[in-house]
Amino acid sequence: MSSISQKLAPYLFLIISSVVILGANPFAGETVAPTDILTNQPGWQNLDIRVPTRHPARTDILDARMPRWIHAKQELRNGNLPIWNPSPINGIPGMQWLPAAIITPAFAVFASIEDNATGYYFAMLTNLVIAAIGMYLLLVSMTKHRLAAIFGAMVFAYSGFHAAWFFWAHVTTSIWIPWLLWLSYNYLTNHKLVYLPWLSIIAALMIFGGFPSIAVYGFMAMAILFAVHTPWKQSIATATRQAVHLGLAIVMAFLISSFATHSLYEMLQFTQSMETRHGGTPLRPHHILNYIKPIFRDYADVERSTYIGVLPLVFLTLSILLLIWRKSSTNLIYAIVLLALSTLIAFAILPKGLITIIPTFSSNNWGRMTILSALAFAVISAELISLLLRSEIGKQKSKLIGSLVVLFIVIQLFDMRWFFREFNGPVPAESFFASTPTIEYLQDNLQPMQSTIADRSYMVSGIFSNYGIPEWFAHGFKTQSERALMESKLAPNAHRSRTAAAVYCEDIFIDSNILNLLAIKYIACHKPISTGGMQRTVLATSGPRPKASGLITPEKPLIQHFALPKVLQFDVISLKLATHGRAEGHTDLKLRLYHDDQLLAESMVKSTAISDNSWVEFFFPRMIELETQNNRLELHAETTEQKGKLSAWLYPIQADDVFIEHNGNHRSAMMAAKFFRTIQLPDSIVSHRIEANLVLLENNNIIGSGYTLPSLDEDLQPDFSQVNLLAGSATSYELEYTGREPAWMVLPIRYYPYWQATIDNQPVEVETFMDMLPAIKVTPGAKVSYRYKPRPFYLLSLLSLTSLGLVLFLAYRYRKQ
Repeated sequence: MSSISQKLAPYLFLIISSVVILGANPFAGETVAPTDILTNQPGWQNLDIRVPTRHPARTDILDARMPRWIHAKQELRNGNLPIWNPSPINGIPGMQWLPAAIITPAFAVFASIEDNATGYYFAMLTNLVIAAIGMYLLLVSMTKHRLAAIFGAMVFAYSGFHAAWFFWAHVTTSIWIPWLLWLSYNYLTNHKLVYLPWLSIIAALMIFGGFPSIAVYGFMAMAILFAVHTPWKQSIATATRQAVHLGLAIVMAFLISSFATHSLYEMLQFTQSMETRHGGTPLRPHHILNYIKPIFRDYADVERSTYIGVLPLVFLTLSILLLIWRKSSTNLIYAIVLLALSTLIAFAILPKGLITIIPTFSSNNWGRMTILSALAFAVISAELISLLLRSEIGKQKSKLIGSLVVLFIVIQLFDMRWFFREFNGPVPAESFFASTPTIEYLQDNLQPMQSTIADRSYMVSGIFSNYGIPEWFAHGFKTQSERALMESKLAPNAHRSRTAAAVYCEDIFIDSNILNLLAIKYIACHKPISTGGMQRTVLATSGPRPKASGLITPEKPLIQHFALPKVLQFDVISLKLATHGRAEGHTDLKLRLYHDDQLLAESMVKSTAISDNSWVEFFFPRMIELETQNNRLELHAETTEQKGKLSAWLYPIQADDVFIEHNGNHRSAMMAAKFFRTIQLPDSIVSHRIEANLVLLENNNIIGSGYTLPSLDEDLQPDFSQVNLLAGSATSYELEYTGREPAWMVLPIRYYPYWQATIDNQPVEVETFMDMLPAIKVTPGAKVSYRYKPRPFYLLSLLSLTSLGLVLFLAYRYRKQ
């Protein structure tokens, strides 16, 4: 094999091994994406696409990251700079938004390929290859052995951390850490300035990766490398000079990425999110066993996955013995220090007060520091293998030892491929945000500045943003005012976290004027809506750690004694039931409702209507008014010859008048239950049945883009007839006021800094309506321009380009080194 072939072979192998890890064939209609989750949601049930859900903890990718990528790609391919995305939360910053990870090689690959599913496959492959090659370069510089470096590269690139967080910005950030260390290592050992400009570019790419705390971990790994490899005893002056050079290189990286980091700071300030963020970790000392737990049983927890394979654990044991025998190298010491520090922090072994002293750790999850543990395991493994190859037996039995190392590489590849498939794997390309008749109807009929609400039939809020359909509840940072308005006057309890929401159609205040003021034109529901109206939640039970432990049998009904906070009117009760693995229930189920031992009503559901871990609705023929005390529900299973198990989900609860009775025994628990009242739809709301089992509600009050109010009062009905949209794009709107009296023109899009208004080319003040929407005072005949002009973005982009130009000039100047 020629010298060139020998040098290229490791890179080719790492590319091929990354393809093997992904396991999909993009040329046969496959991709790697978490869209298998969508095909199992009611919103896509009418499509002939059925893919088993591999791992459910992937929703943030579908409702947050992908809408940013798809919109930016469309804008770029249309020749526009994607600096504003009008769909999520009716408006967020675009390409400059750091967590979107748009200034990355992965996105560049995605945007360059026309087909989204194919582009996404190659984008994800790009991330794996970058991680593997960067780690290989670092390890071949440290060990001087290609086989050792290949093994270590696989340990890092295909680690449990990367498998668990594969689609997130965690990975678009972490893949650059070995590149950062490779350039730092070469500078520290060779003392050549040529490495520093490239170090600035790599550090900037790590920042652009979109997850700041992971970038901080990368800089920490770099600082430890400097501390271990700098010859302190030889020359303090040299060490100081190297520290200054490395520091300046990092400063240049921040200048290059300044427009993106400012965008993150701007959003956090606007939403006041930093005030509510706290540091911590989901890991505890006993979770160290997670390094071996997947060997013995299925364990695929995203936040707690640390598996790096069997062989690296063996190499760690041998490295500890080498430390005891004092035969360790500087690189091995570096890896052990890195592993020890990351373990002490990630697994909360050190006191929290000490950990949060470290900059950024007081407001971030430091459990993700296990990425440095994976990197440390990679260095340890490569060092041990290189020691074996350099040993006397390695020299004497070079072919045998070389074959053994190749066997190690094969074992590691298939070990991590198995674990990787626990989280990620091939899916049909047609599942990649497949369109449906309802979605196509919305795309065809929504006008600019009109928006939607998608209920849980479309999984979580924000999925519609992938199709260019605006959603107020979409995933993203929201101000306290925005969240308070949505929760109190639109759909209570919708937000599952500060950024994510999932709406039940029955929770929406369908008669609220806020629907009109936010220009919510359509509501997509899975809930059956009859001519009598729609269901509204009047009470829902809740509690910690529910279990499907309320057994229901024909001989022994499950009885729930309960009290109410107030008198309740309802005609539907929904209970969460479990069939324990069966596709449907094995028996019919009857619910009886009592007050003071008097039977008020009963309802029957067929076994075919009961599915595992799903809500089952019991309908009553009339509206029931239930008093607060002495109430009980009884669940009776009908006698059947079929075998099976049926249970109700129960919340543990401590209350004297709330308990479960079963076979004469009492326990403190409450069924997972929802009480609904059917309400009449307002005259302005009409329902469309575009698809089977799905309903689309249309708000006929919304007839245009923008509206007027005589005063900024949320109790007033908006008038859409007096605003004409003359022209519109993602970053600008041209409107005309046709009314005869002075009024407020309200634009039902998100108010955000750096949007500016002019009337007849003269700047005017923009007020906020409900602390959420831009409002402009207008007079008859006014022509309003509303445009996004983010001056800091343009200035900082100029600074970034200038800094990049300077760094590239220095790289050219130092090239001969």
